[in-house]
Amino acid sequence: MFHFISNTISSTHAKKWAVIGFWVALIVISILMFVPGKPPKNTGFMHWDKIQHALVFMLLIKLAWAAYPHKKMLSAILMVIFGAVIELLQGALTTTRMGSIGDWAADIAGLLIGMSICALLLSNKHPKQISR
Repeated sequence: MFHFISNTISSTHAKKWAVIGFWVALIVISILMFVPGKPPKNTGFMHWDKIQHALVFMLLIKLAWAAYPHKKMLSAILMVIFGAVIELLQGALTTTRMGSIGDWAADIAGLLIGMSICALLLSNKHPKQISR
């Protein structure tokens, strides 16, 4: 995303928007994780909740890497910790949500998938020369 934006506007503005986008997403997601809700309906697909967790953390790591491109490993570690803290706080502070190791595992899976996609996209942006 940062690379796409930086091609259309100055890199200073792109960096600023990437940082703003990351922090807005992190705050909104943090709030949504604590909004009281009804238990999920049995729709026949048991793991929709886990897919939602994975998608959210795929988005967060992409935004984090766009906002802080030189701190990718630190961003990933902090996102793992953020996922754990959210699950602990949901279990301790809410009555309508519960912390789950399964949800945290889905967060980590989303991070790994997101990191892999980002790394793949970055490697395709700078293809290696093939010697003949």
